[in-house]
This record gives sequence, structure tokens and C-alpha cells, in this order.
Amino acid sequence: MTIRVEVCSETGVCSLIRLDNTKTDLLPGEVAAIAAFAEQPEAVRAVIGAADDAFAARLTTTELEQIARELR
Repeated sequence: MTIRVEVCSETGVCSLIRLDNTKTDLLPGEVAAIAAFAEQPEAVRAVIGAADDAFAARLTTTELEQIARELR
């Protein structure tokens, strides 16, 4: 596991945290979009990129797949 995925049970906000402690937060609608695009890593990157383009650009395909798998 290279990305820590934390979803707040109260707000639905999701934090994605890399091993170097850089992070971005996703709103519940963005989390739902990732779940919908779970089989399309570049679509997942686009959703994350809308929130934080620099963070999304650094994600590997493996990390994108991990995020999608955990948010399904």
C-alpha cells in the first residue's frame, strides 16, 4: 500500500496521503465519481486532478488502482 485512503464517516470527505506525507482531500461527490470510474485509472486521475492537479500528476497507475479499489 503506497497511498493511505481515509474517509470521514461523518462528512464523507476523503483524504489521500502519500508516504512522503503530501495529501489532498476529496469531497463526497469526487469520491462517488472515483467509484464510478474505478476501472479507468486515467479517469480517476482526472477526478483527483480537479481537486489537486499536482498531486494527481504524481500518482502511478498502481496508486490510482489502489485508490479506486478502496473507494468502490
